[in-house]
Amino acid sequence: MQRGLTARLSRRLFVAAALQAALVLAAPAPAADGDPISTALIRVNQFRGDHGLLPVTLDARLSAAALRHARAMADQDFFSHVGADGSRMGGRLTEAGYVWRVVAENLAAGMADPREAVRVWIDSPGHRHNLLLEDAIHAGFGHVHIDPDPGSVRYRHYWVLMLAAPRPGH
Repeated sequence: MQRGLTARLSRRLFVAAALQAALVLAAPAPAADGDPISTALIRVNQFRGDHGLLPVTLDARLSAAALRHARAMADQDFFSHVGADGSRMGGRLTEAGYVWRVVAENLAAGMADPREAVRVWIDSPGHRHNLLLEDAIHAGFGHVHIDPDPGSVRYRHYWVLMLAAPRPGH
């Protein structure tokens, strides 16, 4: 029984390593520091890799939902996981067409540099937990810069990161 368990674990580790290599080889290399979303994704994946986790890949639906929420916060003068319209992260993701089984959302505001936004998430226990979700395979970022920021909440930079995994079969 022990040998069977060891063999199954060895196969799983081999498959995980092969999958990680395939993802790295197949994924287009993100642009360097010029693109804030690529920079943020690189930082998130470096952090995940430092903790033995597979990288997440950008998903257009997650990015659309994240950008809509970042835009809503900037335009409607609030900073919250709950939208001014009462929306929540799962609903925003479903509305974007992503059939999810796992979803998490990180928010940041006031940081112009994406590296700083990711560092703030790493330093926050709840946000750090989200970054290290083992089941997450997709990410979406939204970043809105509004200057001057006319609202009473004047962060100028609004960041949203959504991490998710699809429901099986989707």
